Amino acid sequence: MPSDVESRTSGAGNEGSIATSECRSKLMGKCPVVEVAIQGISVPCLLDTGSMVTTVTEELFHRHFHSLSDQLQHCRWLQLRAANGLEVPYLGYLEVDIHVLVKMLPKMGVLVVRDSSDLHTRTQKSRVPGLLGMNVISQCYNELFLQHGSALFQAPLVKSAGEAWKQAFTQCHQLDCLPPTGCLGNVRVAGRTSVCIPAGSSALFEPVDNELPTGILLSRAFLSPDRGQILVPVINVETREVWLPARMMLGTLFMVEQQISSQKVTFQEETDGSERVAVVQSLSLEHNTLDLSSLSWPTLAPHQEQHGKALLQRYSTVFSQREGDVGCTDLIEHEIPLIDDTPVRQRYRRLPPSQYEQVKAHIQDLLDREIVRVSCSPYSAPIVVVQKKDGTICLCVDYRQLNAKTRKDTFPLPRIEESLDALAGAKLFSTLDLTSGYNQVPMAEKDRQKTAFCTPFGLFEFNRMPFGLCNAPSSFQRLMERIFGDERYQSLLLYLDDIVIFSPSFSSHLQRLEMVLGRLQQYNLKLRLDKCSFFQTEVRYLGHVISPLGVATDPEKIRAVSEWKHPVTVKELRSFLGFASYYRRFVAQFAKHAAPLHKLVALLQGSKKRSGPIMLGGKWDEACEQAFSTLKDKLVTTPVLAYADFTKPFVLEVDASHTGLGAVRA
Repeated sequence: MPSDVESRTSGAGNEGSIATSECRSKLMGKCPVVEVAIQGISVPCLLDTGSMVTTVTEELFHRHFHSLSDQLQHCRWLQLRAANGLEVPYLGYLEVDIHVLVKMLPKMGVLVVRDSSDLHTRTQKSRVPGLLGMNVISQCYNELFLQHGSALFQAPLVKSAGEAWKQAFTQCHQLDCLPPTGCLGNVRVAGRTSVCIPAGSSALFEPVDNELPTGILLSRAFLSPDRGQILVPVINVETREVWLPARMMLGTLFMVEQQISSQKVTFQEETDGSERVAVVQSLSLEHNTLDLSSLSWPTLAPHQEQHGKALLQRYSTVFSQREGDVGCTDLIEHEIPLIDDTPVRQRYRRLPPSQYEQVKAHIQDLLDREIVRVSCSPYSAPIVVVQKKDGTICLCVDYRQLNAKTRKDTFPLPRIEESLDALAGAKLFSTLDLTSGYNQVPMAEKDRQKTAFCTPFGLFEFNRMPFGLCNAPSSFQRLMERIFGDERYQSLLLYLDDIVIFSPSFSSHLQRLEMVLGRLQQYNLKLRLDKCSFFQTEVRYLGHVISPLGVATDPEKIRAVSEWKHPVTVKELRSFLGFASYYRRFVAQFAKHAAPLHKLVALLQGSKKRSGPIMLGGKWDEACEQAFSTLKDKLVTTPVLAYADFTKPFVLEVDASHTGLGAVRA
């Protein structure tokens, strides 16, 4: 747009003058200029919603802000261009306080633009030496356009249209307040992303901040689906064709619920007498709501249940709205430190033809959600496809060779017994489960190539932390400790992506739950609602059932013990002992009962290794059979262990002999 337009009158007498005046009113409009105070200095500034930055002239800087020369910062990473595509040189930028109308904006960035060598241009700039860009305008949209819009825009609009323009500006302000939730997907040129728009809803298109080709303009807008597609308006203001590369990122779609009531505003066209009708839609934006109809808390009073559901609705953005809706924190990044720089590579393993389409669709879904990206890494690990009970698949990666070269992270995982001891006095419990917890941790950019995995469809690498990396549990536990470490053992228990909130009363539980949801929202982590449990007197946690009475074994886990077949190999016997040892605190004299089985494992494991499994054979004697049966019986009839009260004194009784050592805490 030209900064100054010169008009010339042609014709004779008053007719030429009137014609010129009418033509000028149709072609030219008043530019919105507002007086702002920059560091206490009054500066006339042009409002430019098409500019992302705020600028002042070099002449103004030397006249009023020369004392701030030592604070002028250089940012060579920023390239400033005008609307015509030409580069705009600048000296640097300042962080100054800007007072716009009735609002103070502290420490705003202002670029100091070099003066033009053209005298006429410099004269025009001296009249309005400042330009307010969107970094400032977005902070005070309401004050500029809603409260003082009539003073800025003096265009000859008919009175009935004024309210329509005011409503339009209101919608622009509401869009700035829209929470960053309900993201449907990214918008790309000729993209492959499939986005589902529910019936009766619309989508908000948010342009991306990257540099578009010169002359291409995009604007945030409400869009409705048309035959299963979202059509995004793109404007080319150049006089030549501009080609957009395939798969180029244009922006992001957000789902919004709306209630539309329309009114007609008529504009009179004086040139030919025809009417131009514009329909103004009044949109009411609503936050995402949770479907809590399936939640029932019989132990709570009606008013308590109402408070609980209101809290969950207030933090609805913390819960995933659909399949694949995961958060991404910026608190930590997962790194893969290696002992050397030699890449490990393997070929992909053959897939059954029946799984080709499932694997291909699964990888495409990961690409669309930006969990993975196409790779050209020298590293390569094969995928392993696991079939779930419901017929869907789980894609795993065999990182054993990569893990063998990885320096191990020794960040400790919590001891389960120690965690459960902290529950003394608790009467209410809530368990929270993160949605694909590992995938909410970003991979460090320099280490993403190390996560590369190969498939029949190409090579890909992870943008988010995948399962299978040896240090992934330590990284995730470190994240949880950084977020909730000050509340651990006091308000909650942490074990990877499992969180248990406990409290002695409903009021304290409500406060602790709000604290946890608030921190998850702060660090952009999301929960899976159907795997969470709130305000319960009994919950399952890491293979245990916890309640005000104490800790018990999980019946679903113990049920497998009664059906456990006799082991025939050392591997099967060690598997049974490992399972039983997890619940050893529930079995009195566990070591005595399991001793024959441990001796058998040590005897056969120490023998000469042979190819294939090591069979128990005739070594399984009557003592082993008795030990196996005794452990099974005791595991299916375990007691409920009460919580220790650490506020009371303890008496320790010990007994030692040549064959063993025992201790009892009472």
